[in-house]
Amino acid sequence: MGLKQKFIALAGVMGALMAIVSIIGYYIASGDLQKSVESEMRATVQTQAAHLDGWLNEKKAFGISTANQMSSLNGNMALLKAKETLGTTTSDKEILEMTAGLEDGYFYGYYSGDNTGKKDPTQRPWYKDAKAADKALFTEAYTDTNTGKLVVSVAVPVKSNGQFIGATCTDISLDVLTEQANNMKYQGEGAGIIMEKSGNLLATSGAGEPMKSFKDIDGLGKHFDEMIQKGEGYFNVTINGTDKVFAYTTVPATGLGGRHLCPVRFRIRFS
Repeated sequence: MGLKQKFIALAGVMGALMAIVSIIGYYIASGDLQKSVESEMRATVQTQAAHLDGWLNEKKAFGISTANQMSSLNGNMALLKAKETLGTTTSDKEILEMTAGLEDGYFYGYYSGDNTGKKDPTQRPWYKDAKAADKALFTEAYTDTNTGKLVVSVAVPVKSNGQFIGATCTDISLDVLTEQANNMKYQGEGAGIIMEKSGNLLATSGAGEPMKSFKDIDGLGKHFDEMIQKGEGYFNVTINGTDKVFAYTTVPATGLGGRHLCPVRFRIRFS
């Protein structure tokens, strides 16, 4: 039986975001074979994480660019509140909306229009998070009420003369993650999982269901706390009588930071 037949892959990226690659199938306790498989697993993780990291940073750059442009206006409200200021993302169809909220209650979306007086931007979680963090950050995934799509947002503070006056929110469609999960293969075989650090599944082609919890997946979920604590590594599990190897690591762009990004064997340099 060839290596492809002996191993079925369950690969993935963990959201907010941690990346995981798991090899599921018959695990042979041969030292040379184990080293070969682990090496290929590392290469698979690195490729997928680099792709996702670049994609996330590309989307994040739109939000940062818009917020920087607004901050450069130093409180010029006529320009700050112009719709055109939010038009930086129109060329990217994966970005569903660019919204700005200000401390004075101004609340405008490039596509959704003026919501000033209808909704309070300062009470939005993304606005509060951007204000508290004083830097760009990703939100947890949620279902957009306007489109019904699964999205994640980038929130970025807006300042005037160095003082916080508001924030932008860039809504990013996660449809592409389903395609990426489907493409996560080990030697051409296998399935993928993409989830957030909370364990919420964003996309999967092999285990669990989107918007369900990784922690509820038989055989794998019990290792969730270990994965979060270590950030990267691997473990062996037995599911339905089949031995499996599960390797995981962290993706930088979503903001997990610190020790999770240290250069160890399964480092895939998603945040």
